[in-house]
Amino acid sequence: MSAINLIPLLCGPRLALASEMLGISLRTHFGIHKWIGRTAIAEALLHIIISVISEQPFAWTAMKLSGVIGGSLLGLLFVFSLHLLRDIMYEWFPRSHLILTTVVLVALWFHLPSKKLVARSFFLAGVILWTVVTVLHWVHFTFRNIASGRILAKARVMGLPGAMKVAVNVARPWRVKAGQYIFLSIPAAEITSVLQSHPFLIVWWERNMDGLTIFLLNKKLVSLIDGPYGLEHNFGEYGTVLMFATGLGIAGHMLYIRELVSGYNSCDVSTRRIVLIWQVDDRAHLQWVKQWMDAVIEMDTGYILNMHLYVPWMLDDVDSDEEIEKLALGKPRVKNYGEHEMLDKHSGTPDITEIVKTQIKGKMGRMIVSVCSSNIMTDQVRREVQRNVSAGVRFVELDYQPPPLNTNVELDMDFSCKGMP
Repeated sequence: MSAINLIPLLCGPRLALASEMLGISLRTHFGIHKWIGRTAIAEALLHIIISVISEQPFAWTAMKLSGVIGGSLLGLLFVFSLHLLRDIMYEWFPRSHLILTTVVLVALWFHLPSKKLVARSFFLAGVILWTVVTVLHWVHFTFRNIASGRILAKARVMGLPGAMKVAVNVARPWRVKAGQYIFLSIPAAEITSVLQSHPFLIVWWERNMDGLTIFLLNKKLVSLIDGPYGLEHNFGEYGTVLMFATGLGIAGHMLYIRELVSGYNSCDVSTRRIVLIWQVDDRAHLQWVKQWMDAVIEMDTGYILNMHLYVPWMLDDVDSDEEIEKLALGKPRVKNYGEHEMLDKHSGTPDITEIVKTQIKGKMGRMIVSVCSSNIMTDQVRREVQRNVSAGVRFVELDYQPPPLNTNVELDMDFSCKGMP
C-alpha cells in the first residue's frame, strides 16, 4: 500500500507546478502532500513492526538491508518535515528532502521482490510521473529565463524599514495575474545562492521598471526566475468584493484591487463595490505599500474602492477631551481622508461581525469575501460568513500567509503559505 502512495507524492521537484497543472491551490496541495506522506510512513512503520515480530529469523540480505535503510530514511524524512525543524533548516530543507527521497526510492526498489509486479508497477508509475513533471519544470524554467537577445533576469533590491523589496526585469515578459508568485535565485549574493530559491509574492508590476525603483548599491544582480505560479480567483464575477488583511496581508490583495479597478474602468468586470478592511500592524507597512496605494486611488475614477484602515497606535495620539470622551463611551476614533471620503482610519481593531453583516445587507449583486490575514482574523471572518451562508456569499482564503505579529523573525515580502517550509 505504501508503494501506491508514491504516485501522488512524486509530483516533481516543485509542488507549485503540479498545483498549477491540477488547478488547485498550493495550500490544498501542501495539505494533500503532507497527509499522503504521513500515511505512507505509517504504512511503512506497520510493515516494519510486522516484520520484527514475525518468527522468521532476520538475515542481512540485500533486500533486508535496503529495507532497513529505506525505513530509517523515511523516519528521518518525517523528523525533518516537522514544523520546528523546517524553520531551522529553511534554506536546505527542500534540497535535503529531495536527496533523502531519492535514496529512499533506490532502497525501496531493491527491497521490493522482483516477483511482486504490481508493487513494482506502482513504483515505476511514481518515478515516471516525477521524471515527466521534472522535465516539464526545467523546460518551463529555461523558457522563462532565456529569450532572444536577453538571457536571465535582472533583480534590483531596495531596502525598507524591516523589509526588502525586489524589483525584477524579466527576460521574457508574461501577463501578470493577481495571486501569482515566483521563486527567485540570485547567484551573485553568495556562493551557495544558485542552489537556493526564495518564493516572492508579486505585489505590483510595470511595463518598464527602469528608473522607477531605488535599488541597493545601485547595482543590478543577475537572477534566475522559476514561475510564475499561483491560482487566480475571479473576483470580477462578483458585484461586491469584501477584503480583509492584517499587516503584510495587504500584499496579497494589491493586484486583485488593481485588476478590479482597471476592469471597472474598461467595463470588463461586474464589480461595483470593493471594500478593503486592513488592520495595520506596524507603521512601516504604510510606507511599504504607499506608492502602490496611491496609484490604485488615482486609477479609481469610479470611486468603487472603499478603504478602511484600522490603526492601533491612533489611540496613542488622542489629544482632546472630546476624543477621550468618545473613547470612554466605546466609540472608535475615525479620520476621513479625501473629497469623497473613500479612505478612513479607525482606532483599534475592526468589528468583524458588524462589518460582515453591514456589507451583506447592502451588497450589490453577488458577494465574495477574501482574507489574507492572521489566523485569528481569518477564523473570525470565516465564522461570520458561515453564519450568513444563506445570503449566497462566497469565502476565499488567499494562499499568501502574512507573518505573525510580534515575532523575532525578520519581516520581508517573501511568499509563504500554511504548510510551506
